[in-house]
Amino acid sequence: MKCDLCDIAPATIHITRIVDGKKCKSHLCQNCAAENGQHKTPINLPALLQVLLGQNDMAQMDCPCCGIGFMEFRTNGRLGCPHDYEVFRKGLGGLLRRLHSKISHKGKRPSRPIQNNVLSQKLLTLRRSMSQAVSSERYEDAALLKREIQQLAQEPVSHES
Repeated sequence: MKCDLCDIAPATIHITRIVDGKKCKSHLCQNCAAENGQHKTPINLPALLQVLLGQNDMAQMDCPCCGIGFMEFRTNGRLGCPHDYEVFRKGLGGLLRRLHSKISHKGKRPSRPIQNNVLSQKLLTLRRSMSQAVSSERYEDAALLKREIQQLAQEPVSHES
C-alpha cells in the first residue's frame, strides 16, 4: 500500500479518525507523517503491562550508578552495571527464578580435584625465583631452583575436599 499523500513510498503509518460519525482512514509514509505532525511513537508494551499490573514503582526506578531504568532493562534485556542487581532486586527475583530456577548463583565446582594450596603457592614462588635468577644471569641458582621444583612436582598430591 502506497502513501496517500506522496503516492511513492510505502505506507507504514495508518491513522483512523472518526469525523462526524464516519471513519476516515489515511495511510502515510514516515516522511509525510512527520511533515504533517503525525509521529509514530512505539508503544512500550512492558511498561504498559507493568503499570496495568500495579508494579509502577519498579517502572519509575533508575540505577544511580549507570542511569539505566528498569523498563529500559526489560525492553533491551541487558543490565547496565553490577549494581543493577541490587537496585532492581524486587523486579529481577521472579525473572531470574523463571530463567534459572534459582535466584542466587553458587558457581561450579571443578571437575578435577583441587591441588593442595600450600604446594601450589610454593611451586609458584619457586618458579618466580627461578625466572628472576635466569634474568639476572645466576644460572647455578636457577638450576638448583629447577631441581627443587621438579622434586616438589613429583611428590604425591593431597587433595582438599
